[in-house]
Amino acid sequence: HCSNIVSLLTLQHGMATNVDGTLVREVIDWSVAHGLLMQTKTDGLFEHAPLGVSPTPFPQQQFIRAIELAVPFNTLIENISQQPEWLLNVLSSVENEDKFTSRLMNILRDVMNNGEIQPIHLGINRSDYMIDI
Repeated sequence: HCSNIVSLLTLQHGMATNVDGTLVREVIDWSVAHGLLMQTKTDGLFEHAPLGVSPTPFPQQQFIRAIELAVPFNTLIENISQQPEWLLNVLSSVENEDKFTSRLMNILRDVMNNGEIQPIHLGINRSDYMIDI
């Protein structure tokens, strides 16, 4: 599905500022149709998540470095996930301040208390590499 939006942007690149806003409208419609939504804090309604319609330049050396770090970083995350007591201890200072983290910690406690139901794990890790360009 992600490739569909990339194709849309590639085919119509440079039209994001056109007078009738065709590309912008299509990208917003695509994001809504594919669940790229977030709930507003004020009224609880949903709106599309922030998005860009133009490619962002990224230095090649930084990109290569990010690729090189992906395996050791994901290995670190996997090792941390296998030490739940340590993870709960480290996160305890933010539990009362961050509702999302608190909910994840409660899920982890439930799994620890009730035991795992399945013997296999799948890690889907999101890594945002921030650089100062």
